[in-house]
Amino acid sequence: MAHNKIGDMSLAQGNPAEALKSYRAGLAIAGRLAAAAPQNAGWQRDLSISHDRVGGVLAAQGDFSEALDSYRQALAIRGRLAVADPRNTAWQHDLSVSHERIGDALAAQADHSEALSLTLADLSGVGEGVLHTLPDIAGNFDAVAARP
Repeated sequence: MAHNKIGDMSLAQGNPAEALKSYRAGLAIAGRLAAAAPQNAGWQRDLSISHDRVGGVLAAQGDFSEALDSYRQALAIRGRLAVADPRNTAWQHDLSVSHERIGDALAAQADHSEALSLTLADLSGVGEGVLHTLPDIAGNFDAVAARP
């Protein structure tokens, strides 16, 4: 994903327009790869990352409507990956990131009710997808709290 790396460098140099151009070029390539092999989870994830990066630049530029489109496309891909492999914590994390980014963009547009709904959906998704793969967190907290 050389285009994403170029986009990252462009952002670091303070050139969001060039970053967006590079991210969109990477998105086009990732889209073709993902379409050619819909069962390839790695390429699907790469496509979601490309959507996420485009959305990030758009949000930073204040174009929240377009950013939401990109974030929602990433969310759709990440949702499919998370459902296909619910024990994969990386997919669950990516899904959580998508919910957070969409919520932030909605909040920036003062759409607080939808932002709250997404946050609650994210929390319920974490409960179903990630927490069962972690150690007994409540038990760990109880053990720490019981220490003198």
